[in-house]
Amino acid sequence: MVYTSHLNNGNSVMERSHVDPPERVLDPPEKAFRPIVAPSVFRPVAASSPRVMMLRLVLLVSCAFNLWQFNGTRDLVYQSVVHHREQERKGGAAVDSAILPNIKKRALAGVYETAILTTSLEDDASSLPLSDLEIVIGHCKEDLSYLDDFGSCDGLRFHVFSPCGGAIPEFKRIQDCVKIHRDVKDCGRETYSYFDYIIKRYDTLPEHVAFLQGEGKSENPEIVRDLRRFRRVMMTEGGVSYAGLGRMVSAGWHMKDDAIRWSLQDRLAPGLRAQESWNTSWRSQFVVSRSTIQRHPRSAYIDLNKAICEKKCQAVQCHLEVWLGPLFGCAPYLFDESKCKKETLDWALPAAKVASEGIKKRGRKDNGTVSTQTNRIACGNRTMFFSKAGTLNNGILLCTGQ
Repeated sequence: MVYTSHLNNGNSVMERSHVDPPERVLDPPEKAFRPIVAPSVFRPVAASSPRVMMLRLVLLVSCAFNLWQFNGTRDLVYQSVVHHREQERKGGAAVDSAILPNIKKRALAGVYETAILTTSLEDDASSLPLSDLEIVIGHCKEDLSYLDDFGSCDGLRFHVFSPCGGAIPEFKRIQDCVKIHRDVKDCGRETYSYFDYIIKRYDTLPEHVAFLQGEGKSENPEIVRDLRRFRRVMMTEGGVSYAGLGRMVSAGWHMKDDAIRWSLQDRLAPGLRAQESWNTSWRSQFVVSRSTIQRHPRSAYIDLNKAICEKKCQAVQCHLEVWLGPLFGCAPYLFDESKCKKETLDWALPAAKVASEGIKKRGRKDNGTVSTQTNRIACGNRTMFFSKAGTLNNGILLCTGQ
């Protein structure tokens, strides 16, 4: 905006114009932290004294510096832990002193996990990368066209396990990175396909694998965005060890007295039998790290698949849906609260814009309950973030570290 002032200097009239500086264009994450600047800073300055002008200039510089410092620190934390992670992959030093000196000690102590996670969750996430990730889909006859929503291959690899002979669509965006597996037993459940992949790839697993149902997007309308959000956290030091992708965080419990399931749980999820209920992510969709998968020997997954396919358990697929978290070491009861630090954070996973099928099956017409807070438990290098039980369609259950 141009302001014009008139100064009467004897018999002549002088005009002087002042042009506001163009407003800085901010990226979406920064908009929430834009400082509020008094409008008077930008009003016509013709009659202002040099002292007032200097004061306004100092105010502008101070506001700009504070904004830059806040966002710069946040970005530095993210860039540094990503760099640190890449250095470790290449066999570098545990801490790269060239990139980390300006980060506060508290960031190195683990606060960056919360900072990175909350930043990821608050972002739209549509532009975050998903490279170097394999996605396994347990398919029968569901419509898989939603997989094109991932946009492009960009380092992604999709494995569709389809034992039922169902139709596979002609993908338009990811056709070059999809492998169809038909040579799988039809044991009626997606977890059999998940474990079949693990058994076959046990020694050549990628760093992270996401496991989705054939109807993954109808069970979680935000599945693509959530994977992008979690991908940023996967790149931090410690990384994601396990995260539920179903968004339905609720209580799990032992539905039947089942000797085969007890035997499997006692061996693979110690302590679970003693729990009357536990916080878990439903819908059998999750992302898990290679090191977490390999906490159990290959034979464990063979035994699980044998129990599933031969229907040895009384509950369908041994009721694995509610103990996948404990199986992979991500459940609140596994963190000894007397030895761990627990706190409540005032943020949560952004609400889904569309109701999931799980919500519709429960007779609800909205998009589920929204938890306004997230619990955080930290024990050494292990951290868990989880919503309270009963957070439907918008909950989080995620663990970092090993």
